[in-house]
Amino acid sequence: MLQGFLDDLRRPMEQFLASLQGIGIETKPMDPSQLPSPKAIQALVSRYSDTNVIDMLEHTLTVADGFVVTVSCSSHATRAQLHQHLQLFYPLFTTLLNHVLLCQLHSSLPTVFTFFIDLFKSLKKQIGMEFIQSIVTLLLSYTTNPLFDLSAQSSERLLHLLEVLVSDGQSHAFIGHVAKIVVEQVGQHIQESTKSDVLHAFYLLVHTIIQRNWAYFWHFSQTPEPYQSTSPEAQSQWSQLIHLVLQPLQWQDLSPFNWNITFLKELEQSHGIFHRVFTPQENYALTAALLQVLIQRTHQLYVEDILDVLWHICNVNTHLFYNDYVREILHRTAVLSPEQKTTLSSTLLESLCALQNPHRVDYMSFCMHITDFTRDFKVFSSTNC
Repeated sequence: MLQGFLDDLRRPMEQFLASLQGIGIETKPMDPSQLPSPKAIQALVSRYSDTNVIDMLEHTLTVADGFVVTVSCSSHATRAQLHQHLQLFYPLFTTLLNHVLLCQLHSSLPTVFTFFIDLFKSLKKQIGMEFIQSIVTLLLSYTTNPLFDLSAQSSERLLHLLEVLVSDGQSHAFIGHVAKIVVEQVGQHIQESTKSDVLHAFYLLVHTIIQRNWAYFWHFSQTPEPYQSTSPEAQSQWSQLIHLVLQPLQWQDLSPFNWNITFLKELEQSHGIFHRVFTPQENYALTAALLQVLIQRTHQLYVEDILDVLWHICNVNTHLFYNDYVREILHRTAVLSPEQKTTLSSTLLESLCALQNPHRVDYMSFCMHITDFTRDFKVFSSTNC
């Protein structure tokens, strides 16, 4: 079975390679940082303008993909045997991806990305890091090259491919490159109006990078003290990724809000991020955003989730939350009078002082305090209109 498949795969590939050599194009993977001459690129583009060549390329990868998917359900020995035979073709697969990106064959990108997604899902352990890293480096080169706006093309499959690559937590060799693609390239195109399928794929990738690759960003620690970052670059990427997570909390769209506030709750439960990772400034910014959502009553389905996150932030430092955070939020609002701001602040502080242990607020008391605060804020602002 395997031999017949490989014969079917080899023939069109050999024909394709021969056609490239005939016009003087190197068949080995090119370095995107050292692009071929304009004449060579034009020759390659001209070759791919032949619809028969495009059809052959897509047919070859579709056949290979179908076989990879079929064998993925087989035994480990069968998958290992498939890898042993396929590894002869890996350089060619990289060449095809390189050509599709170089010639900006956007209509072929879905086929190419789908093949690599299924290949890495099925044979990632057998393939090894060297080949995977070469693909990530290739994608990084094209996403950061202003001549090739890869991040805006077939972005859902690109995101899915990257998510597959980082999902096992064993990607420290290239996780920095993937994070760079996400925060500096794809993230620039993400906004509330982005298609829902792309948004979902994007945030699944962001969450996977953070949750499954925690050790890339932070040193392991058994103490409750704040985590220490592994490097300035990793900490910078973490901050950018978290900014992307917090961004939808200010959108009207409920689905991205739900994905990301749920993710924050998971991070708090597993890593205690509001105490061990977030700075006071980050906790303040999140508090201000979530209190505004409660005041506007735009996300009533997720009130419990919002209160849960705010409660955890509050108990990092109750005085800071009830006094400094709330006072700064009131100071920045323009819809209340000075007297109303003083009333709201004083009432909240009195509620805190009335507790037996004001250094740690129980959940029910906190919910009552915040519910009363946001209700009174809403009433005051409405009467001022």
